Amino acid sequence: MKRSFMATFLILLIAVSMVACGRANDNIGNDNGNASTASQKQTEYLEAIPEEYFENAEQHGQVIQVTYQSQDYTGNDTAITKPAFVYLPYGYDENDTDTRYDILYRFITWKNFYAV
Repeated sequence: MKRSFMATFLILLIAVSMVACGRANDNIGNDNGNASTASQKQTEYLEAIPEEYFENAEQHGQVIQVTYQSQDYTGNDTAITKPAFVYLPYGYDENDTDTRYDILYRFITWKNFYAV
């Protein structure tokens, strides 16, 4: 009984998700009569990558590995230690509380898909 309920629930969830995704794309490019599409609106802001971006940096940062506590969600929820890699820019000083840095998070999910 419990399995059939879960199977029915999952099928219903998938069906609703598919309908929602299909409807989300219905209005792309429909901006009250304008001929431009959503992709055209996005690409008008793009420029060529400057050549100096391809040059090697004179000052390099470093990548360090830190660990954090988590749960083993695939097993019996036991506590486990996981690694994370952090890029520190050149000149980074952990005692300097005044300097601020931009942050980019990159996650590798349980199924190894990338998320930014």
